Amino acid sequence: MSLNFLSQLSLQVQLANLSANLSITDNLKYSARGSVNYLNLLSRNFAPVTFLHNVKTGAPTRNPWTSTGYKSENNSNNQRLNFTHTINYVTNLGSKHNLNILAGHSIEQYTSASRQARKTGYISKELDELNVGTMDPSVSGTSVEDVLISYFGRIQYNYKDKYMLELNSRYDGSSRFAKENRWGLFPSFSAGWRISEEAFMDNVSWVDEVKLRGSWGQIGNQEIGRFQYVNAVSFGYGYPFGGTYDGGGVAITQYRDPKIKWETTTMTNFGIDWVILENMFSGEFEIFKKRTDDILRGITIPAQVGALAGPTTNIAVVDNTGFEISINHNKRFKDFSYQIGAHLTKVNNKVVDLKGETIYSGSRITKEGYPIESWYVYETDGLFRTQEDLNNNPRITNRVGLGDVKYIDRNKDGVINGDDRYIAGNTFPDYTYGFNVGLNYRNLSLTSIWQGVQNIDVWLSGNTILPFNNGAGLTKIWITDSWTPENPTAKLPRITTRHQYTAENFSPSDFWLADASYLRLKNIQLSYNLSHKKFLNRIKAEKLNVFVNAENLFTFTKMKDYDPEQNVSVENLDKYPTIKTITAGINIRF
Repeated sequence: MSLNFLSQLSLQVQLANLSANLSITDNLKYSARGSVNYLNLLSRNFAPVTFLHNVKTGAPTRNPWTSTGYKSENNSNNQRLNFTHTINYVTNLGSKHNLNILAGHSIEQYTSASRQARKTGYISKELDELNVGTMDPSVSGTSVEDVLISYFGRIQYNYKDKYMLELNSRYDGSSRFAKENRWGLFPSFSAGWRISEEAFMDNVSWVDEVKLRGSWGQIGNQEIGRFQYVNAVSFGYGYPFGGTYDGGGVAITQYRDPKIKWETTTMTNFGIDWVILENMFSGEFEIFKKRTDDILRGITIPAQVGALAGPTTNIAVVDNTGFEISINHNKRFKDFSYQIGAHLTKVNNKVVDLKGETIYSGSRITKEGYPIESWYVYETDGLFRTQEDLNNNPRITNRVGLGDVKYIDRNKDGVINGDDRYIAGNTFPDYTYGFNVGLNYRNLSLTSIWQGVQNIDVWLSGNTILPFNNGAGLTKIWITDSWTPENPTAKLPRITTRHQYTAENFSPSDFWLADASYLRLKNIQLSYNLSHKKFLNRIKAEKLNVFVNAENLFTFTKMKDYDPEQNVSVENLDKYPTIKTITAGINIRF
């Protein structure tokens, strides 16, 4: 084959960051900062007429892929601009009152454009300009622009560092919404009271510091696709007219909601921070409620309205309520010291309002009164192990036999179907926790960090779970613990391919829900600081530290064959697991 293919790529990147500060008075300061990121990409591709040669006779024939030759040019550029400026006033009113006032404005702008041109009909390998092509000219191009403009302000006040108050507000405008819904106001405030600074605490010697705090605030979310508020048309749809068919029409293929607006999250929390017994114990406790209103999400609509795709709209209200607690303790005994810290978080997720809708998504459901995307599965009772059990219970299909999964007829209608599914398991952990331990003896130290979650379930799926899925093999447990007449008490169903017996054994069910709770040693390190001054002087070093470090060394979980630390929103467990890493080294500071 004779081939002369030419491809050129030109990439231009420009980055610029600028900042300025101006002291107008001792108390009043102006600050401005901006950045520009610019990217330009130009690609040229040229393929002249090429020939294929018969390996026996040498006779040439035109290559069908480049039978007329072609030239294409593609040019795209995008620019991201960020600019923020603030004015800040700080003053002390006497010796007791402290005031800090800030006001500002910011703009974020993103623009992108692309253009493409193509021609065919090139008779020469040397002449490759676009205007040389004689056939099939085509030109296309598009551009987009996003803008987010914000006005914001903050007032901070404290009295003798005892009473603290902060007020914030921001007014954001986004091009993602129509003009009448483009702007959103998001205020917030917080207050604190350092009880330990009060006179009545002077005689409470074991208390170092106690502070009560509370806050309320709102933030907005505008992360949706562009132009979701206006119906867009798509090209290439045909229509009959005057007894003939024209394939060059346009059509609206997705309904859009012109009234979509900012999604708003309101956060309320109250907490207490404490330090006692000369910093021997410290900690904090906080309760919180986070409500997200007008959640932006795509919905489906009935096909009777024209088979249109559903719009993105403000559809839901979701609550996250819970508490967080952390405790720290440290102690020293001459040459030995230790530090211990622990934290625990509990979050309850619940859909409060879905406008009467229920969203089904495969093995998941979003329904009022339950967590977002809860597991929605069949209830099971092990396997069919006897012929009597098989004869006396409804089956999901007529092919169900001994060794297949036994589904429960929850509504008692004698049929196993979608009406028998129920909400099971947890897609949000009941608790997230962690702790750290540090031990020190003279120059030797040992530190460890642990993390874990409790009561969360994942649905086992994918090639590593299902036998012969996508042409893959099967894991050892299917060989040793799947049902056979000789192994009637096995844990797993009889071996079949997933596509052969999907409904019978691999329908979404609690049979395949697994407890993904775990406790993992994230990091442990043993180190020694060498303090031999003569040796350090000899090598002209100020400090030398020798260490051994391990990450993800131990994991305690019921999921023995799979990594429980994963994204539970992904049902396929064919993911690269968290790796164990052991390192050793020396840090020297000269």
